[in-house]
Amino acid sequence: MVEIFKNKNMITLKNTPQDNIVAYEIDGEIDKAGINEVFAAVQEKIERLGKIRLYAEIKSIGGWKSFEDFSEMLKDKIGMVGSIGKVEKYAIVSDKSWIKAYGKFSDFVMPTMDIKVFEPMDNALAMTWLELPTREELHGLQVIDLDEPHLLSFAIDGRLTKADMDLVNRKIEMQLLKQPKIKMYIEFINLSGMSLQAVWEDLKAEFKYYGKFEKVAILAENSWMETFTKFTNFMNSKIEIKHFKPAQSEAAIDWLKN
Repeated sequence: MVEIFKNKNMITLKNTPQDNIVAYEIDGEIDKAGINEVFAAVQEKIERLGKIRLYAEIKSIGGWKSFEDFSEMLKDKIGMVGSIGKVEKYAIVSDKSWIKAYGKFSDFVMPTMDIKVFEPMDNALAMTWLELPTREELHGLQVIDLDEPHLLSFAIDGRLTKADMDLVNRKIEMQLLKQPKIKMYIEFINLSGMSLQAVWEDLKAEFKYYGKFEKVAILAENSWMETFTKFTNFMNSKIEIKHFKPAQSEAAIDWLKN
């Protein structure tokens, strides 16, 4: 095995906006003291909080072998105390192409941990992603993957909670870091006995950046939704809102993109 430890400490802990995040920076060859410091911080927070998230900012490193050895040692240390399932998310900030490949491959190696790689210019986006609620914390909200990076897409299947709305607002904040206006796709599945109009009004009240919305596609079975969206467009002339049937998903996406 290649020796990767040096005398100089090249791994440093960083301050974080949320207590359940352990953040560190790697700048140079990996060192044993730095690994032990990161592990100590991870162990302390897991014992105190139960579950945590990791943020790694990699400025320079010895290469794939050094990064692989570091990742394996950190995983082994966490696993030795039975806490590998306690790390919910891992954000890696780096411009190294082989680290981006690691982010894709790692889903098969550590399926219990959500791992995502960000460019250095998106370090704020990485931290915001870590602060988002996990799927287990959500109740009536589902995030839909439409494979359209310029669109936000959600499904509502039950009564929304604070964690649900926190996720929506965080997603909006992340999107506004990349583009000035929001285009949203919302599919209403189950409203838990509430009217669609009441749910939409509640959503509007909870949206932090409603003034940044440009287009909203609402997918629902209700036949009167066409009239409701026309009235809403009249009352909010700066935002385009259009109703689609659930089977018209592709038409809704095309409308949002144009």
